[in-house]
Amino acid sequence: MARSRALTMIMLAQNHALLGDLAEAARAGQAAVGLARPLGSARTKDRLAPLARLLADREDTVSRHLLDDVTRFRSEPITSG
Repeated sequence: MARSRALTMIMLAQNHALLGDLAEAARAGQAAVGLARPLGSARTKDRLAPLARLLADREDTVSRHLLDDVTRFRSEPITSG
């Protein structure tokens, strides 16, 4: 269930980013990274790639901060928790 919740939060963050609701995208994105980190799941890291692409085109501080967090998490080695 933890992986499913993380994947759902990733999708929610993407939807909010697409709608331009960056505060909610950041909230959901941070929650997704927090849920995904202890899982050791390559799938969750892969599913964050589209969100990172959405954020890469934005210049605002909220998007940049979330993109940094997502990029940092995606670059970490996979470890099972």
